[in-house]
Amino acid sequence: MTQAKEICSVCLGTFIQDDDYTLYEDGNVMHYYDENIWKHSLTEWLKAEHLGSNIKEALFNECPEEIKGKAKSLLYP
Repeated sequence: MTQAKEICSVCLGTFIQDDDYTLYEDGNVMHYYDENIWKHSLTEWLKAEHLGSNIKEALFNECPEEIKGKAKSLLYP
């Protein structure tokens, strides 16, 4: 099984805590984050259409211009 191609990534975390989102061509989003200083380096898989509006906007803004159309169709179906 091959993994879908990465479209774009955005880092919404702070200096202390990770909060990174990566959008893939198949509409999946990998969320890599730290819950707190004792529970860190966590990963969860989400569907693009279920993300909050601020995360969708941040991902869309980080996408290269040539694939913004594809990203928009995945984030805002």
